[in-house]
Amino acid sequence: MKQLLKYIAPCVVLLSISCTKRIDVVLPTSLSRLVVDGKFTIDTTQHTVVLSRTMDYFDPNPTVPYISNAVLTITEVETNTVYPLQEDENMLGHYRTMPDVFGKQGFNYKLEIEQVDIDDDGVMESYDATDFLPYIADQIDSIKLVYDYSIMGTLLGMPPGKDKGWNTLLYMQDQPTHEYYVLVGSRNRLEFWRLNEKGFFDDALFGKEGSQVYLKGAPLAFLPDSTDYHAYKGDTIGLKVQSTSLEYFRYLNDVESANSGGNPMMGNPANIRGNVSNGAVGFFSAFSYRYKEDVAEL
Repeated sequence: MKQLLKYIAPCVVLLSISCTKRIDVVLPTSLSRLVVDGKFTIDTTQHTVVLSRTMDYFDPNPTVPYISNAVLTITEVETNTVYPLQEDENMLGHYRTMPDVFGKQGFNYKLEIEQVDIDDDGVMESYDATDFLPYIADQIDSIKLVYDYSIMGTLLGMPPGKDKGWNTLLYMQDQPTHEYYVLVGSRNRLEFWRLNEKGFFDDALFGKEGSQVYLKGAPLAFLPDSTDYHAYKGDTIGLKVQSTSLEYFRYLNDVESANSGGNPMMGNPANIRGNVSNGAVGFFSAFSYRYKEDVAEL
């Protein structure tokens, strides 16, 4: 044993010394690509498309590299109506329509981007993306706030959580077509804007797809008391229901899954596909939505 220790000890010292040597690793720069974040809705407002470029993962100065001086238009495909966008002089890389523009349910909208040189080779590139603006009910009839354990968890057969919170129940007529919904909650009119704070469901969850089911008290949001989303008596709780295309619905689900780690039994999406051409990343989405709010009262 003593003989064995005599040989092990010098090896440990040698390893300790060798670990202090500095090794500089030169990492290759990643391919620069256009990033698109655009939304077009049924609101009469200025709709915005944001252009930037991808950054190296190990960039020591991770500031967003916005793309300026591009030429953008949005076209209503069925009527060939064109809406030009102008860059916001106070927010470079942010392109906006005129304030009187709005989308129509059942129409396709095409974003076209010109005069962009992402790879800095002196050759201007063009990009485009098209999305369908789906239908939604004329209104949300109401939402109801119920203070209790998670009602959705109970319906799914899950045991009660460690604390209570506010459940948001939705009353709304579903459309006869197959809808894909994104839910955005708010507290005192401040939206929970992060992707992992949103909910996703399609109408097949509540019945046969296309059955025009009535969502009668569907529990679609829960604000637990033990989290940053807790609400107090007298707070105004809102719910925005967005009707999106299947492609955008899948895109948001893939991004959320990749950011949260995904299912441990399955791999995350290796390459989250947007709808922008020419190798760009991101998504140009067209969607309709309705909003309703209620006051939390015990």
